[in-house]
Amino acid sequence: MKSPDSQSRPGAGGADMYYLFLAGSILSIIFAVYWQSVSLPFIQDDWGLIEFARTNGPLALIRSTIDPSNSFFYRPLAKGYLFLMYRVFGANPLPFHLAALAVHAFNAFLVALIVNRITRDRVIGFLTALIYAAAIAIHLDPLAWAVGIYDVGGALFFLLSLWLFMRGKILLSSLVFFIGLLVKESIIVLPVILLSYLLLVNPMDMWKQSVSSRWKHALPFLLAMVTASVIRTMGTSTFGLPASHPYAIDLWGAHVAGNALLYFGWMLQSLLPFISVSARLSFLLSLGLGVLLIFYFFLASSQRIKEPRIRIALFFIVWLIAGLLPVIFLSNHVYRYYAVYSLPAFIVLFLLLGKSFLLGLGFKSNVVTAILVIISSLAVTGSAVAGNQIYRQGLSQSILADGTNQLIARAATVDMVQAELKRDLPTVPVDSTIVMRGVDLWAFNKHSGPQLWYDDPTLRVYDWSELVIDNGQPYIVNPVESQIQGYTGPQKATISIDPSRLFIYQWSDGRLVRLDYRELGRPR
Repeated sequence: MKSPDSQSRPGAGGADMYYLFLAGSILSIIFAVYWQSVSLPFIQDDWGLIEFARTNGPLALIRSTIDPSNSFFYRPLAKGYLFLMYRVFGANPLPFHLAALAVHAFNAFLVALIVNRITRDRVIGFLTALIYAAAIAIHLDPLAWAVGIYDVGGALFFLLSLWLFMRGKILLSSLVFFIGLLVKESIIVLPVILLSYLLLVNPMDMWKQSVSSRWKHALPFLLAMVTASVIRTMGTSTFGLPASHPYAIDLWGAHVAGNALLYFGWMLQSLLPFISVSARLSFLLSLGLGVLLIFYFFLASSQRIKEPRIRIALFFIVWLIAGLLPVIFLSNHVYRYYAVYSLPAFIVLFLLLGKSFLLGLGFKSNVVTAILVIISSLAVTGSAVAGNQIYRQGLSQSILADGTNQLIARAATVDMVQAELKRDLPTVPVDSTIVMRGVDLWAFNKHSGPQLWYDDPTLRVYDWSELVIDNGQPYIVNPVESQIQGYTGPQKATISIDPSRLFIYQWSDGRLVRLDYRELGRPR
């Protein structure tokens, strides 16, 4: 009896060549799109984790793993990975970037394996993987900073668990799922996708037998979900957060529809990177997709599309929606890279619906294949062109900038501020304070970057707006000490500063210019 895979390819030799060509294509495309990312410095959140790894030993990491009560996120494996990478390679971002790109390449390969197995269409699987690999509209942030391993790694375990489940490796799949939950909690929706696979992708006359004979398969996944959820409840809960908190959840409101339209528009940019996403355009495109779906099911009702293909399309719709469930209800936090788990389903649906639409219009199969290849090639080329432009924009980052952390601009800030500080201030006294004006301090996580550059954990960095000078005495008043406080507001505090250890800079024409606090008065 032939295996499912053998039904979709002519022979072992042909299959080997197909997957070798696929792997080579994925690697080539990733190089073409993201090659400049390897030169980026550590950015934003990276600096905080690097500082933790630099100033703490393995015991501190173990303690934070055993006791998550002080953590908002519980991602011990990802944190452990970053800790280990720092211990092996030090403060060199290159190995972090190379590792992330390697994982991303493997993720794209897994996408092809999964799509091939479900659709039995090697062309659709191949094109989906290439578009997914190239989709800088979604992958820009995760592949720009070291902490992007949360999502790149989460996608790895998400896709690998799905692939193993499809091959009947239930226990191994559930183990991979649990490991993935310790990397990024967003993959908790995977069991919904696995259940839809059982119900929709299996032959309809077998689904009851499939569920009744495999109900025990749910137990390992249920155990993994319960265990991860119990651990998660020991930390800060996302429910009950103030409305201004970045991770506040609101299950009802206009923001839900707005978020859905944004994610749809951003995923569409994986196909058309240079279109401008707006709520109106996203709505019109969503309407167009709805019309295409209606046309698809009309063809199905007229038996021009075989019934299994309808269920396959429904499966990918479930995947698309489920992948967004962990983030679509966030009222203050919407980022492109949150769509990484839904993106494969979005691309497959586009290709499947496009193929059915063209076939329904009477085009021959080989012509339809050629059209899909051309469209996919344009999408990949567009992502490569966008990538080569984005990484060169520096502080003026504008392409695909909405819905990102402005990491390319922040990377340029890190490089310039570090160089300027070390030029003007080669060393600093203990317990020094640096105040900057016109600088995005979160590019280097405020205190963390300079503390590493000067190897001084006592060094503090503040924004100009937090400095007050009263009767010649400088103070820091109500400083924002975390990015979350940027949403919720700072705690009340007044910190007296030693004037002899105060260094004030203003960003001007690409340089840091030192100012004398005695000539400033009250800089408010």
